[in-house]
Amino acid sequence: MGKKEGQEVFRLNVDYRKSLKQMVAAGCYDQKEDGITVKHFSPIGKGIIEFEARYFHFHGNTFPENLVKRIEQADKGNSWLPAKIEHLLQFGAAFPEEQRKFPIIGLGSVAEIVTVRGMDRYVPVLNYRKSNSKRALELSLWPESWWDLTEGFLLAVRRVSAS
Repeated sequence: MGKKEGQEVFRLNVDYRKSLKQMVAAGCYDQKEDGITVKHFSPIGKGIIEFEARYFHFHGNTFPENLVKRIEQADKGNSWLPAKIEHLLQFGAAFPEEQRKFPIIGLGSVAEIVTVRGMDRYVPVLNYRKSNSKRALELSLWPESWWDLTEGFLLAVRRVSAS
């Protein structure tokens, strides 16, 4: 881990040879939502790819699409992208204590799941339940209007190398 422009930068090695189920298991989460399945989230890649990861936090209410644009425009010379499920899972496995600080959201993977209300969109979140001291892998509703992220941080990544 190193510092870059006042932001902590983490190194992740995502092993695409692992199944989604194996990636989830590597995180040793105390709780996992049933909707986190290969039906809804499919990591796409080959081999082991190294990424840099960092947090983005935007104050106030905004549309999720605006958050994605702001992440992508943060460093035009070497763009960041919203973390996908595989990045979030590797981050949770490699840095399990981070999610005890605040919820960590991966906006790069969006699942459409049928609920009692109809079809809803969800994104994966690493969370921590203080009431029972449990690390959780959850889904958060992708809002159709604005989103208040006062308590969550968005994880973003950029590729470093592949092997």
